[in-house]
This record gives sequence, C-alpha cells and structure tokens, in this order.
Amino acid sequence: MCRNVCVMLVLALLAITALLFTACQAAPESTIAPVAQATATPKEPYKIGSLSSFTGTIGSSSAEWRDGVNTVVDQINAAGGIDGHPLTVMFEDDGSDATKAATALTKLIREDKVLAVDGPGFLNILPAAMGVAEREASTPVVLGQQLPANLRAQNPKWTFTQLPTEVGSVDSIIDVLKWKGYKKVITIGDVTPLHSAAVELLKQKGPAAGIEVLATGDTFAPGDVDLSSQVSKIKQLADREKPDALVLITAAIMVPQFIKPAKQLGVDLPIIGPYLFGMQSLLGLSGDDINGIMFTGLKYLAPEALPDSDPQKALLMDFVKHYKEKSGGKDPSLNSTTAADGISIIANALKVAGPDRAKLRDAIAASNFMGLNGPINFKTRDGLPKQSLVIYQVQNKKFVLVNTIK
Repeated sequence: MCRNVCVMLVLALLAITALLFTACQAAPESTIAPVAQATATPKEPYKIGSLSSFTGTIGSSSAEWRDGVNTVVDQINAAGGIDGHPLTVMFEDDGSDATKAATALTKLIREDKVLAVDGPGFLNILPAAMGVAEREASTPVVLGQQLPANLRAQNPKWTFTQLPTEVGSVDSIIDVLKWKGYKKVITIGDVTPLHSAAVELLKQKGPAAGIEVLATGDTFAPGDVDLSSQVSKIKQLADREKPDALVLITAAIMVPQFIKPAKQLGVDLPIIGPYLFGMQSLLGLSGDDINGIMFTGLKYLAPEALPDSDPQKALLMDFVKHYKEKSGGKDPSLNSTTAADGISIIANALKVAGPDRAKLRDAIAASNFMGLNGPINFKTRDGLPKQSLVIYQVQNKKFVLVNTIK
C-alpha cells in the first residue's frame, strides 16, 4: 500500500511540474498583450482642399501645383502631422473657368467639408472664388494670387491672398528699368484686372523715376492665340519713338503668343516682364527666342545663387531637394511654391487653432513667418514686399539671377 501511495505522490508531482512548465511557456504571451493595448490609435486626419486649373487655359502647369502641395504635405506628415493628425488633401479642378471654380469651391466647402482651401491661383477666377468664400462665410480660402485693388479694398474676412500686388510688381519693374538705364519704354498688358492696373500704374509712376512710358492703348485676353494686330501697332509706335525696351505685363503662358509675331514683324526690343514670367514652362514655349527676356521674379528659381545671409536660402534649398524627389527631378515653378506656401499657411494655423474653422481663420489672419516666396503676414493687404523679388534673365533657356532689388 505504501508503494502505491508513493507512486501516486510521484505522479502528482509530475503533474504539478507539467502545469508549472506550461504556465511558464505561456508567460511571454501575457507580457505582449499590454504592449499591444498601449499602441496609440491614429488620430483623425485634417482634411483640406486644393483648387487649381488642372485643365483649361493654364492646365499645362497643373502638375507644378499638385507637386508643390504634395511635397509640403508629405514633409508635414512625415514629421507627425499636426499634433498627430495627418493632413489629407482633396484636389478639385477649376478648369481655368470662373463658373467651374465657383462650383468646385462650393463642393469642397459644403459637401467635402474641408477645414480650409488652398487655391485657386488663376487670376481670372479669383473674384469668383472670393465671392464663394465670403458668401459661405465658413471656411478660409488661401488664394494663390493677389486680388485686384478694388476687391482687396472690401477687406474680405474669409479670403487671403499671396504674392506681390500690382504696386510691388510695378516698383520692382521700375528698379529693373533704372538699373538698365532705360529712359523710354512701351508697355502693354492683358485684360486681367491686376495686369491692366499694373499697366496704368507704370504709366503713372514711370515719369517720377525718369522713365517715359508709352502705350498703344491695346490689350489682349489670356488665351488669345493671335496677337499680330497688337504687335503691329507696337511696331509702328517703336519705329516712331525709338524706345529702349518693351514692358510686357501678362502671364508666362502668353509670352510665346507675343514673341512669334514680334519676330515676324521685326520688333527687336528687350522684353521686361513681371514675376509671373517665373514659370518653368516658359523655358520650353518659344525655343531660343525666349533668351534675353528679363523679369523680376521670386527667389525659388535660383536659391543656390542667393547669399548665405538670405533668410530664404536654406528654406528654399530644402524645398527644392524634396520637390525634385516628388516631381521626378523637375525644378519648382511659381505654381509650386505658391501652392506649397498656401498649405504651410493653413498647417501653421491648424497648430494654433485646431479644426475650428472660425478660429482657424483668425489664426491665418495672424500668420507671421517666412514662406518660400517671402514673408507671410496678413496684417496689411500690401502683399509681398518688392525686396522678395530679384532680377532674372533667360540665358541659354535657363533662369539666371543677375541682380537683387533693394
């Protein structure tokens, strides 16, 4: 009997040992569970809209806008988003058309319920975009261009603008003319309100700077394909007045439409243009005839040529590096940096205000930081100062920085 008891004790000990062994094997599994439970739940994305001309008159430059947006959004999200909230962007096409822009912007605000909108950037549709933003009075809209003076004077509450006004643009052009020693010029611009205002302002300000400004009284519309009539009148005026240069105030996409008849009719004048000439697409539009054109442009075109003391240099060099990675090696354009600055304006405001749209609007209004195109500050509606611009010349189909503006 004792022998049976001993056997039973041994078997019991073996069973207890087996249970302990099994428990020990299971222990690592129990230590993993709390770690998995501690993993942070991803925060809800902050949704913003981006409205641009992906088709229509200026659709050829749409990729530059999209790549500018995506470059900055990727950088923000890689750094943890906005307080852990990733940014997501809903793109809409305005078709380079005011009616389509109004429809698309209304959709972003009402249906998609984005927190803010970056764009549009086509001058002809800015009034329509402002009209929607102020009518809805619910979602801040950061335009990719300047509004005409009459609209800026209305002090819109939900619409914010970028880039120089016609005043800054004209003042910088006068600096170029003085630097070159030009005393007499002919000017012509398109019918876009900002450009027609710049033409009139140049005619007003030129004489005080010792520059006689002549004009034929003609104009043209963005998208016109035949400017032979306008160029013919310029040829007649130039033959009579012997000017030093021609100031062409329009967007880069219209430059080839002017250069072709000018060459055919023998209008051989140096061409000076505004910052809107600073589009990479300009370099491929008119062959070698584009060489020699001079314009005031923003610093993104040649950041490596800036002095190390320039506060924008490091910012621009970093952006260009990441932009080329995103765009397959392409250089940024005005659309790229303006779209990117619009996203940065919204993102910086989100850090302060969170997703409350009214507070977000107020935070955008209080913006004060250095952007890719220059200082961002909405306390006044003066736009970028002329010191944000430098002087470029197209040489061998490349943008070359030839001087700064004081």
